[in-house]
Amino acid sequence: PGLLFVLLLIQIFPKPDLITLSTIIAILYSPILMKYIRSLAKTEMANNLVITEESLGKNSWRIIFFSLGPRIIIRIFPILIFGLANILLLETSLSFLGLGMSVDEISLGALMAQSKSNLQAWWLILFPGLIIFWMVFSFNRFGDWLQKNASKELS
Repeated sequence: PGLLFVLLLIQIFPKPDLITLSTIIAILYSPILMKYIRSLAKTEMANNLVITEESLGKNSWRIIFFSLGPRIIIRIFPILIFGLANILLLETSLSFLGLGMSVDEISLGALMAQSKSNLQAWWLILFPGLIIFWMVFSFNRFGDWLQKNASKELS
């Protein structure tokens, strides 16, 4: 669904530059991130620490910035890392299809798209594909590690 939404927005902006493409992707992923932040905030509001601070009469801004904020940030980092892997795949697929950034910008998807006209240049497919795989795999492993450590930190 995300790719279809981006394809629709790219029809409005025919050849997006880096800023336009980044804005389109931010419009796509910001509601998802806000949904997670809201869900985490509602969960943390039921935490005994927050309830105790409210009953002691602490300022609501102090509770948000010093109690809720750090606990939400620790839990949102793994989601951000997994989102980076999705954004990388989205940008690469757009550049491969020729709908991403302009030709002047260097992209792994654009390198792979060049190999469509020259099938003897196997390295144009293999090495960018391996780099994309390595980056997505690394982001996912780092997100898993952050998620495990965040759950240990909050326990």
